[in-house]
Amino acid sequence: MPISDNGGSTSEIIRVIGGPAIGDVRSRITRLIPDEQPHNRALRNLFSYRLPDVYDEAKSEWNQIVDGTHILWDGVESHYKEMIRPFFVHMHVELLKKSRPGREFRFERASVGNLFLSGARLFCGSLDSAVELLCKMTDVSKLVSVLPVLNTNFSYHISAELKNGDLITGQSQISHPSVLSLPTVSHRQDTNGTATPVTPTSFEDANLPFSHPALSTSQIMFSKSAIEQPLASAIKRIFYINPYGQEIHPRASPRVLDSVNNADAIVYSIGSLYTSIVPVVILEGFAEKLQKCKHKIMILNGLPDRETTYESNTSPRSLAYMDAEQYIEAVVTSCLYSLSGPPSTAAVSTTSATGIVTPLPQGHYHAKGQVDVISTCSGSTQMDNSHYNSHLNLRNIQPRKNHPNSDFVDSVQWTNFVTDFIHLTEPNGISVNVRAIEARGIRCHHVPHAPGSSFQYDLQSLEQTFLRIMG
Repeated sequence: MPISDNGGSTSEIIRVIGGPAIGDVRSRITRLIPDEQPHNRALRNLFSYRLPDVYDEAKSEWNQIVDGTHILWDGVESHYKEMIRPFFVHMHVELLKKSRPGREFRFERASVGNLFLSGARLFCGSLDSAVELLCKMTDVSKLVSVLPVLNTNFSYHISAELKNGDLITGQSQISHPSVLSLPTVSHRQDTNGTATPVTPTSFEDANLPFSHPALSTSQIMFSKSAIEQPLASAIKRIFYINPYGQEIHPRASPRVLDSVNNADAIVYSIGSLYTSIVPVVILEGFAEKLQKCKHKIMILNGLPDRETTYESNTSPRSLAYMDAEQYIEAVVTSCLYSLSGPPSTAAVSTTSATGIVTPLPQGHYHAKGQVDVISTCSGSTQMDNSHYNSHLNLRNIQPRKNHPNSDFVDSVQWTNFVTDFIHLTEPNGISVNVRAIEARGIRCHHVPHAPGSSFQYDLQSLEQTFLRIMG
């Protein structure tokens, strides 16, 4: 599971406490909690619960959860309750320690499961340990492993470079942009009773000084169902960034790499292409292990989303949508990025006798000319702090990796990374050119719609398709 989603209540945890984004991990675990027994249903309700939209109500309910009096505890066996509560208490203490006038943690819409996982991570000192703890507490099947792609206590963020050269910073702004909701000015009471303005720079949150503003602001007010403005251009690539907006290249967790290395099949599942799948694929080590897997199956989404919809550059005021082949190309390109080494030494090639992609010269890659992070500070701040903030003004920063160019991507054997492609029999909004895909050596499989739906797969037919692929 990716750990780069900085939207919603996760943004508040990152702002105040720091650490990885655990919303996607928590969501997956709660879906896996069995519901046959009342006790397990109560645990699912607890960890799936979101606090109210109104701050005072949300804070009151959180206090009730911490002290064990909230109605959500009804149905949770007492020994489980007293095993879970200490982690809520630990998180509560951390929030109190970090609290500053005007910069308090905002409890509106906060996920109780996210707060538990963060408290457990802080207590254990390990994200993997916190995830395993929650899985064990909730009786998630031992046949299932929920693995964060990075086992870390730090925040990791992504940016998108569009084909027109624009950069979008932060996963939330890529997939579900929102009005940045943290107040820029609040007030505190002086001892004489008068109000004194408190600006966001009066106190430091968990973010490093001079972090990119898109990564250091609360973004709890957004809705995935809201009408969203399309991208100005198609996404060219996704990459990880440090707090200042500069490109970095983390390596996938050893547990994730071992899992991929030993897998009978890898499935690029339905979901957000550029913010759920690609952030996993581009990690160092992932594509290397992936090539050894026999079955690499991609399931096409039933509908386009914001990430795959953009303004047409040929027809004003009209939209363009990625087609199925472009979905696959995005995954292949991301895999090549994962495989690439330092520009001075190697890129990748298909010259291996085994068909495995191996190093080749840098010429097959686009050199990324600059990383624009100048907007992270105002002009006055840059002048006043030039002695230690000068790195934010650097231009033409040469990244350690380069982006594969289109000619090279076209020449690579795509079946190294995708062997089978599943799509709806009657695609809805996403064009599927079966002949072009099969010309790449990729096997196509069509699945009918679920009854009464134009964009959901019939689950029984989908299961049968997987069985046929696996032989």
